[in-house]
Amino acid sequence: MLLYNVFRVFSSLYNLEFDSIMAIVLFVYTLFYSMNKLVTNLDRVEGHVPELIAQFGDCECFEAPDGSAIARLPTASLPLSHLVEMNWDRRSSVECGHSRSVVEVMKLTDGTPAQIFVKGPERIFSFSRPQFLWWGGPKSGEQPLFLQDPLVEDKVDYEAAILMGLVRSGIRAEVPQAIVKNGGKKRLVVRTIPALKSSKIKGPDQMSVQEKIREAGFLDVDFVYSSNVLVGDDGLIHVIDVNRWNWPGKIDNFRRALHDRLRQAVASRSRFTD
Repeated sequence: MLLYNVFRVFSSLYNLEFDSIMAIVLFVYTLFYSMNKLVTNLDRVEGHVPELIAQFGDCECFEAPDGSAIARLPTASLPLSHLVEMNWDRRSSVECGHSRSVVEVMKLTDGTPAQIFVKGPERIFSFSRPQFLWWGGPKSGEQPLFLQDPLVEDKVDYEAAILMGLVRSGIRAEVPQAIVKNGGKKRLVVRTIPALKSSKIKGPDQMSVQEKIREAGFLDVDFVYSSNVLVGDDGLIHVIDVNRWNWPGKIDNFRRALHDRLRQAVASRSRFTD
């Protein structure tokens, strides 16, 4: 009632029609509301996920209004609204990757905490040492090779599968929520692990966790040197960023195909530069 009277006084002071003022206010409110309203009603579609992922349970596939395809993974715990890129507030998103794109999305457009990281595949490889696949970084002295190929995008599927395999084995790790595909590019959405502010670890140390990882059949990369380690607010070690890890017997064919594709790219570039 107070707001109603304010509009009445305002219209009389400026000789404006009350209905006109109310229409303007309603328009501004509707525009603001629509800009902050989350996209939640997605079309359910038929989708295909690799058997390596399907073994962990059923995936739900959706199509967003922007055309992106969302495969909600069996380990997902966040609402579907958190997995839609149109709902991610870019103003509160931080790029924090090194050799690949990693974005921490802190809020949704309506202000809800997002609690997610969005991770792309590693698309930069070593031109100097293709047998090792991965580029060693700017300090390594290796020449980088950017490889844009559907096979590279599939690395996202295998990263998700390794994380789900770790979780199933009782190893604490970042939990995959969805694989989002748009314009041929894939990204993995994982739930944020609240980090411990102090350095005190309550549970097993890194060597003990690494032993459990290898007993479960995974080959880690630099785990004991902390590049794959985060201490959660529970004081326990969690595994993160397994995009370079191997799962022998499970992803051998994929890694072999990736090696072959990289060698082809290196040969092609060498012929071009000679």
